[in-house]
Amino acid sequence: MATIRKDIVNRTDEADIRTIDSGLKNPWRWDWLEKSVNGVYVREVIRKLRSCGVAYCLVCSKELIYGSRGFSALAKHMESRKHADAVEARQKNVPLPGAGGYNSDISYGLHPMFKGCLTASENSFSQQLVPLADRIANSEAMLLGFLAEKSLSFSLAPDLLVLVKELSKDRKALNGIRMHRTSAAYKLRFGVARTFEQNLVKDLKREKFSLNIDESMSNNNEKIVTVLVNYLRNDKIVTEHLQSFAVPSVNSTLLFQGIVKLLEENNIPWHNLMSVLLDSCHVMRGKKSGLESRLREKCPHLLDIDGDSCHHAHNAAKLFCKPFGLHLESLFTDIHNDFKWSPDLRAALMEICEILNIKYTMPQNYISFRWLSVYVVAQDFSRMISALTLFYFSFLSRSEKTNFLPVVYIQAS
Repeated sequence: MATIRKDIVNRTDEADIRTIDSGLKNPWRWDWLEKSVNGVYVREVIRKLRSCGVAYCLVCSKELIYGSRGFSALAKHMESRKHADAVEARQKNVPLPGAGGYNSDISYGLHPMFKGCLTASENSFSQQLVPLADRIANSEAMLLGFLAEKSLSFSLAPDLLVLVKELSKDRKALNGIRMHRTSAAYKLRFGVARTFEQNLVKDLKREKFSLNIDESMSNNNEKIVTVLVNYLRNDKIVTEHLQSFAVPSVNSTLLFQGIVKLLEENNIPWHNLMSVLLDSCHVMRGKKSGLESRLREKCPHLLDIDGDSCHHAHNAAKLFCKPFGLHLESLFTDIHNDFKWSPDLRAALMEICEILNIKYTMPQNYISFRWLSVYVVAQDFSRMISALTLFYFSFLSRSEKTNFLPVVYIQAS
């Protein structure tokens, strides 16, 4: 990094140039600064120092001796290849925040009486040379620091980088952005979301589409019905969120009224609706009063695409496990509850896992209405069965330990 010289002489200073350069063949002359070399004014890069016969180049950070040759020495330096390379490098690089720089006042050397008439002009040079690799590393560090400070997933880094590059294309607009939490929520709900919804409704008025409807419980314990739509756009099948609405209770009548209101308020024609994807519960697919049966009253041509395949798999697994009396599921629940409320027991199990070189994870519990989740829990239980066997062996009585000792030997081996 170039240092800023403190011994630069200005024309308005009390120092007398004739006294500083007394005895020289070619003393300093302020009119040298009005000359140009290769299209660059000398005043942009050259400064006079408080030393006899010595000037200073701001670009090269080099002292120049002009006492014997005068202006020719300055011109020769500005025409040199080294100076040209330094100028080119500064024009292609910009300073990092806080990197400092040099005083590049283009009014340097002008007579005080003319400074009031000086028009604004842009300097040809950047301030402080910073290599491109360092600037890239600085930007990467800022991006990673932001992700770490806000506890964001590092998988967001590529998408966040694309966003930053897109925003930086319009520097003036970027500097004018003001966004607070309240205004962000308002603009997202009534600005961005509304625009997306209007564009989607416009597409659904002219394209065939399929609805995907499901109900879930929100964090506020509200029953929310989410409506997704699938349709063809630009030769690609896309899935978009159409709307979510709350219902006091989940029954086919309220769901049907909500769907009818959604389509008719937005003037979406019923003949564009081709199919509806629902789960396999009675409310959705009941033959007499299910939601699908009610929708056929408005849309007789509705295709029968059956229920959700995931629900079919869950129902099949539930029926298959019914004769076994839920013994395995009860075991998983009991083990999960043992460790859920006791940090000491978790620490003991973790120590056993470290001894056996088994990765420790908190014993999971299955979801009662997702029967395939038992398979996921069983896989994790099978991985940790050796550690769990040794852990529970310590709670057995002496007679029980004798009976189960061969099992422990097998698991520990």
